[in-house]
Amino acid sequence: MANILCLSSQVARGHVGNSAAVFTLQRLGHEVMALPTTLLSHHPGHGRPAARVSEPAFLEAALSSLEEKGWLADCDAVLTGYFAHPEQLDIAARFIARRRKEAAESKRPFLYLCDPILGDEDTGLYVPENIASGMRALGALADILTPNPFELSHLAGLPCEDMAQTRAAARALKTPYVLATSAPPPEPGFAASVLVSPFHAWRCSTPFIEDVPKGTGDLISALFLGHFLERNEPAHALALASDAAAAIIAASRGAEELRLIANQDALRPNAPRFELEDLQP
Repeated sequence: MANILCLSSQVARGHVGNSAAVFTLQRLGHEVMALPTTLLSHHPGHGRPAARVSEPAFLEAALSSLEEKGWLADCDAVLTGYFAHPEQLDIAARFIARRRKEAAESKRPFLYLCDPILGDEDTGLYVPENIASGMRALGALADILTPNPFELSHLAGLPCEDMAQTRAAARALKTPYVLATSAPPPEPGFAASVLVSPFHAWRCSTPFIEDVPKGTGDLISALFLGHFLERNEPAHALALASDAAAAIIAASRGAEELRLIANQDALRPNAPRFELEDLQP
């Protein structure tokens, strides 16, 4: 069991942002503290939601309060997702730097996973440029990045049209692990995620499912972090996360939201069903 802090959006209805990640991590047996960067009635894909951005002063005060109580002293990992204000990224960066320093001094492991939510190939950049530039700085602190192809290309400044380009872009970021979601599959009819380290790469392909709800990126980021923290085996974490995400996605086809609660047992597969493809080097 690990202690994890999640900073991302939260919705009243549905499973995106923290509303997907927190339950997933808890279902994997981890303790989670969550702070919302913004509160929404629902995902904007359903139409314009009622929304309130968490003021930077509140976010900083909340983190300070948790630190003063000593409740973040044993924080093993941080997961960040959507940010709604550029100062929120600065606050997150300062906290991660403090926590990393404290962990090093106490000889405890610490992981930071950044899901760099910036946009996608269909819509382009859907955050302001000051948040996009702040995400580059925050992502540089990460042990694990989980971008989609648009985000990976934007962060690296390189194309990601095939697997060789995807690996090159991931390695250009100098991040220990880049989990590129929606990566080029080996053949039509499949979806793929590729995990890239400086000296190795693995791809896991699963059947492609159309008409799925939003939140799959939040889901796979939480799944990968949760399984990685259990055994510190990145390839195994990729296989388990891909298996679990594929099961939830298949069960959610045509639904308005991810059917996460009804299919929660799928979050922890006994063994991965899909083989990893070794893309060495």
